[in-house]
Amino acid sequence: MAEIHPQARPFFLKGNDIACLLIHGFTTSPSEMRDLGERLNYEGFSVSVPLLPGHGSSSEDLNRTTWREWYAWIRDEAGILRENYRQVYLIGLSMGGLLALKAAADMEGRSGVVTINSPIYLKGSLVPFAPVLKFIRPYIPKKIDDNYREMKMRARFAYDDVPVRAFLSMRELIRLVVKSLKNVRVPLLIFQSETDESIEEKSALVIKNRAGSQDKKLIWLKNSAHVATMGPEIHLINKEITGFIRQNMDNNVR
Repeated sequence: MAEIHPQARPFFLKGNDIACLLIHGFTTSPSEMRDLGERLNYEGFSVSVPLLPGHGSSSEDLNRTTWREWYAWIRDEAGILRENYRQVYLIGLSMGGLLALKAAADMEGRSGVVTINSPIYLKGSLVPFAPVLKFIRPYIPKKIDDNYREMKMRARFAYDDVPVRAFLSMRELIRLVVKSLKNVRVPLLIFQSETDESIEEKSALVIKNRAGSQDKKLIWLKNSAHVATMGPEIHLINKEITGFIRQNMDNNVR
């Protein structure tokens, strides 16, 4: 295992007895959840942002892991928080949202789930060719645009290539999550960027329509790219998540 990059380290912010478990995306790190985590902590909530196995070090490390290890990490962290906090909310960006949905489907004791640009349908030329490419090109360079460079300058740590075997494992996770959505019965808040460069926007509709939750809401983001937690609508995202948590706190009190 390569050493964890300083910008990719997990973090915890102590607050009240309501815990928010923030889950970063595929090939990235807790750094992309830093702004949201600090804002939620300012609202009073305790915030835990773990680093998923294989992330934060090298692409080779990630290619040696699968969704099972990522999920086990989140399942265990959610269990620890449930033992120590009155309520636990799972908040995931991209693949992190898939892990949050699976945890909500599998386990009792979750108070609510928030997904931000979580993939059901993926964009990009890698998608159809990945099963073959894993044998001949195990790492595919990402498209590095101005937005990607700007986030890197703001201390976001992410791999600059996609480990193909790990990517295929994420696709397996997507299939499992779709099958289990009917078992997600906790309150659900969904964000989706209208011009997401990484996933098909209809992914959010699948999550909303198939989830078993009675309380579910979809919010479209008009000015955000895929990593919306580092985009211009972070104020809206924080406001909506804070309201979502407080509404559910009030409902539980009643």
